[in-house]
Amino acid sequence: MDSNGHPVGGVEEGGVSRFIAMRKHKEHVARTPEAVAKYKERFLQQLALGRSPGVAARNVGIARSTAYGWKKEDQEFDAAWVDAVETALDALEKQLYDSGLAGNSSDAQFILKHRRREVYGNVKERPQQSDFILNVSMEEHYKRLERLGLPRPDTTSTSE
Repeated sequence: MDSNGHPVGGVEEGGVSRFIAMRKHKEHVARTPEAVAKYKERFLQQLALGRSPGVAARNVGIARSTAYGWKKEDQEFDAAWVDAVETALDALEKQLYDSGLAGNSSDAQFILKHRRREVYGNVKERPQQSDFILNVSMEEHYKRLERLGLPRPDTTSTSE
């Protein structure tokens, strides 16, 4: 038996085999308002550093579900969560921007596509221009037909 009275090696008293999961237990989160406020603040600091909610929770010593519970129950915490994530994204954007200015063409391209979406954005999102043939003058169209040896359409006939 270990110091907590649990059988060692997976065998309980009476010869019945039992697997005991050996895992690290999370630190117990104190439930006083002051302690919860400290955990929330530390969690938000981790988010602001760019950590995912799961990693931030683990670094602070709480369950991820605890953080999501706070987010659901506390509108002020929810707003602070969004702000912390935006802070992390601002820092990432700055790093990407600096890298693009330093000559990293893929970072520069990424920044331009997202900052100047109307100019460099995804082509599929932009309305496609009409076919260039429709944008040529009739004179150019007739010249092309002539070069191809095709007859010029008769535009003098009237339709009734």
